[in-house]
Amino acid sequence: MTLTYPNFPGQKPTTSRTPIWQTVVKESTNGRELRLGRQPYPRWQYSLSYEFLRNRANLRELSDLTAFYSLCRGQAGEFLFIDDDGPAVIDPDTGAQIGTIFSAAADQPFATGDGSAAVFQLTRQIAGSAFAFVEPVWAPTGTPKIKNNGAVVPSSSYSIGETGLIQFASAPAAGRVLAWTGTYAMRCRFSADTLEFKRMLLGLHEVPKVDLLSILP
Repeated sequence: MTLTYPNFPGQKPTTSRTPIWQTVVKESTNGRELRLGRQPYPRWQYSLSYEFLRNRANLRELSDLTAFYSLCRGQAGEFLFIDDDGPAVIDPDTGAQIGTIFSAAADQPFATGDGSAAVFQLTRQIAGSAFAFVEPVWAPTGTPKIKNNGAVVPSSSYSIGETGLIQFASAPAAGRVLAWTGTYAMRCRFSADTLEFKRMLLGLHEVPKVDLLSILP
């Protein structure tokens, strides 16, 4: 069973989210460059910090984070991280909030049927007012809702793997737009094998920085 990174009330609101690309740049003697992108999608780094973590009789947040970090053995283990920042995402069918723009999708197209393919990868779209970028969803959570040309597909007609691959019992017809609504997490690990806890008062600690890095499944 994959662990899920815990939430604590003392987290500072200054969480950072950083997309990381790998580009090889070679410059010739005349100043011209050859640039080669080594990956089609970014890895994401998250930096969290906590103003306080309590460690008292009935509030054991410090112990929980220490135990979680130790269970992962620092960088060695992996876990799911839910990025709950940003505007709300609303289920268009129910009107209920299902998550935020970095943890949920609503009627998000992920493929178009061609009459022969039956396996597809769920995706998410990061969109602004002028630009949009689409990347795979590697860790769907809950029970996603699938639509075929706007009609809800019975859950008995497909299966979804833990890495976001959806397999239909029969290939969707050519030209049919496939979309999904649901929630997802990021597969992550810790970025370092050390984690600093600063004692402020008896039973009260500060954690200046916890860095997480997304990983491929």
